[in-house]
Amino acid sequence: MLAPGGGTIEQNNAIRDIPETISTLETRLNLGISTVPYAVLLDDYDKPFKMFHYYPFFDWFGKFLSLPGIEEHGDRFCDHVIANPENSSDKRDARDGDYVRKFRADDGSLFVADRGEEGRWFFRLHADSFNVEGNRIRGATRSTGVLGLLCLNLPLHMTNDSAYVYLAGLIQGPNEPEPKEAAHSYYLQPLMRDLDLAYTRG
Repeated sequence: MLAPGGGTIEQNNAIRDIPETISTLETRLNLGISTVPYAVLLDDYDKPFKMFHYYPFFDWFGKFLSLPGIEEHGDRFCDHVIANPENSSDKRDARDGDYVRKFRADDGSLFVADRGEEGRWFFRLHADSFNVEGNRIRGATRSTGVLGLLCLNLPLHMTNDSAYVYLAGLIQGPNEPEPKEAAHSYYLQPLMRDLDLAYTRG
């Protein structure tokens, strides 16, 4: 809430620093990836009512693999799974789960154990919404959503580090997608197409 008679210097500076366009946000975050705009909702005149700017997964993944040590972490994850065919009773991270041992590739072979020289990567989907006006604002609020993937091949301290998180896109407000109408599925479609290609073609 702004101070009576106008905002303080800090409040005015904070408002001024809020990016007004996707391109400004991309520049500030140094993403280096061009978005692909999708029309998510149509109004009564069949015109785009809301846009979703998607960051293509393959563009990000290429940059991700080029980061120092990333491929080595991916290989160590797979080597650990192969060297320990029985999942551990002590669960410390994703490597100790049963799923990564039994999950199968598109041709029916074991995704990790039969990988040969190919890399094998696991991701966790993260979706959340937050109030851009702050959590202490009473009454009606505006909500913005975020879709992202966290790489499970990385050590835990890196998995949750924003430097290694894939941001698929932001869901514009002012309201969250309606769960009863499975509205999130519209935002997930471009990501699911990319992940399906990654899974079937490598």
